Amino acid sequence: MGFERQALSLKAALQGLLNQTSFGNGSVALIRLKELIRELDASLPFPADQHSLLETAVLTLEDLITAYHEAGHVLAYHALTPRDRVRLDSVCFHGSGVAGVEAGMTYMRIAESWWPDPLRNSEVMRELACVLAGKAVEPVLGGGVQLNGSDQDDQKEAAGLLELLPEKDRSRTEQHARALLSQLNLHVHVPSLAAQLYERWFRGDTVIPISDLGPFLTAAGEIR
Repeated sequence: MGFERQALSLKAALQGLLNQTSFGNGSVALIRLKELIRELDASLPFPADQHSLLETAVLTLEDLITAYHEAGHVLAYHALTPRDRVRLDSVCFHGSGVAGVEAGMTYMRIAESWWPDPLRNSEVMRELACVLAGKAVEPVLGGGVQLNGSDQDDQKEAAGLLELLPEKDRSRTEQHARALLSQLNLHVHVPSLAAQLYERWFRGDTVIPISDLGPFLTAAGEIR
């Protein structure tokens, strides 16, 4: 693909992300998206010596999608798991393009009472929903842009959870987990948390304690 065509595709992806998100005014994520769109516009027709701009645009898209992905995990865990058995610790960012390492990870600590109890289908279903939440909330990019997979580890973990169940229950449990996610309306709540994560990463913080980001739930247990 020629440089100019790549630039147009990336601009379409950035613009599409801008149009479908609700980052707050003044957020670093919003400012960065607008800056890159302007820079790509100004670069056309695209000279070959601006390859670094393409690379910056791709890395920014990957970082923003990673922020969405991890925000989905965080909010799902807070909404669906018991605080006395599951405590989220931090969100870590390894940087895009590191071979064999997913860019973001949400770390949690589990109390002595193990979660999920493999003998309780309802707990396995809730954990499965939390694992699937990252990919479920990622925005769809326009311009035909395809980024590196963000959920290889999630897919393996989800498969392992389903193997805990009798084979006859696996398909139904996955359907219930996805239905539970849709009831949470994560797409409404994820952008503001994703913007926080991206800003912290943009400023150089690679480990963000969950305590710096909350609270996520209202007194009634609903996502803020």
